[in-house]
Amino acid sequence: MIRSIRSQAQLYYGSLVVALMVLILIGFNYYERFVRLRTLDEQISEQLALARPLMFGGPEDRRLPPKKEDRDFEFRRPDRGRPPPPEEFNIPRKPRPPKPRKETEASLFRESEQGEDVIEKLVQNDYYVIGFQPNREQLFRSENAPDARIPFAKKRDRENFQRWSGDYREAIQFGPGRGYLLVGTDASRLHEGLNRLMLNLTLACFALTGVILALGWVLIGRALRPIDQITKVAQSICEGDSSRRIDTKSIRNELGPLGKILNTTFDRLVRSVRQQIRITADASHELRTPVSVILADCDLALRKESSAERKQEALELCRETALHMKRLIESLTQMARWDSSSEILNKERCDLSQIAEQTAKMFTSLAEEKDIEVVLETMPCIILCDPLAIKQTLANLISNAIHYNKPSGKVTIRTRRIGKSNMVEIEDTGVGIASEDLPKIFERFYRVDKAREIEEGHSGLGLSISKAIVEAHGGSIEAYSQKGIGTRFVVQLP
Repeated sequence: MIRSIRSQAQLYYGSLVVALMVLILIGFNYYERFVRLRTLDEQISEQLALARPLMFGGPEDRRLPPKKEDRDFEFRRPDRGRPPPPEEFNIPRKPRPPKPRKETEASLFRESEQGEDVIEKLVQNDYYVIGFQPNREQLFRSENAPDARIPFAKKRDRENFQRWSGDYREAIQFGPGRGYLLVGTDASRLHEGLNRLMLNLTLACFALTGVILALGWVLIGRALRPIDQITKVAQSICEGDSSRRIDTKSIRNELGPLGKILNTTFDRLVRSVRQQIRITADASHELRTPVSVILADCDLALRKESSAERKQEALELCRETALHMKRLIESLTQMARWDSSSEILNKERCDLSQIAEQTAKMFTSLAEEKDIEVVLETMPCIILCDPLAIKQTLANLISNAIHYNKPSGKVTIRTRRIGKSNMVEIEDTGVGIASEDLPKIFERFYRVDKAREIEEGHSGLGLSISKAIVEAHGGSIEAYSQKGIGTRFVVQLP
């Protein structure tokens, strides 16, 4: 079984070319045979017109009445009702001698010098002529005529036609009451010429087919060259060379868009792998510190010289550290579910303003503790979403707005509808984010102020989870900030 695409394409292409050549040869053979036969029939008809006076004479030639023995019936005078004569009067009559027949103009023409010239001319042109009487007896023939035979069936007694007689082509003309004239020629030269032409044409077709197949092999190879390039690039990436990409500029056919899509896929794959490596390293780093703290506190509590109060403090610190690890592991688990698209959205029609108001009420105590004013500027926005997932997104954003705000600061929550989009804006008057850190805040485990976030128990995955939730709903999230003035997050949902 052929597995190569190039070989399969060449096989189909070659089969099509060979079939086409065979059809051309067959069609040309029939056409050439028809044309040559028609030309030969026209030439025979011309010779038949030339030989016509040999059999039928001129237009004024009249045939003698047929002989009595050639008559199909005996002529009798009709009986007019007279009584038969007496027997004594029935005297037998003596048969009359046949009257000599007069020679016709055709017979005189055949015996003349002009008729002999006509026959000689036919013979010189490689034609032969045979004349038949009405009773199918041979009347005359040229010297080069083949052995005579019954020229035609009785049912064709009144037709003028052409026929094959072995390798001879003949034309027969019928003259009513005057016989049949046959003119023919040896047509073996026609068959030999046609066979020689078809042989030369067949050899030429074989040579042309070989050239076409060789050219097709080269063209198919050039057409499949991008596939070889794609295969080599994919193989290189599998072997670890993630920098290789498909050169789409050199691909000018339908495989060009495929190459661009594969390059995009490779880029995303490489970014995903690198991100997984970085997440694994960051998660290991994040978990290493709490584990070290727990081990140190446990060692301290196990010492004999440690007081009861010291052991109590160590246990409380271990508990806080364990809770921090628990939150981190839960965030990692949730992030993994969103990355794998295994998290199922339970969508329903909701009012985005009510979700925002309910989420804001959850942080009333925290806002009062930090002396932060929460302002709601909402308007009804009906959307189709998972209310719990959207509430988690807004909770992450409101929590950050409160934690990183200035004393006596302000957090403003707005909902509005612009065209077909629903917007949620959460704006604070906090410390703001530096321009170099702004593009990285949605990356996992990225912290602007690492010491403060670790101290307050933040895992560094809140914004990453929020972005994943919003994108799962077909929306987008953007951040705008100025250092020392504040930060504004804009969530857009369809």
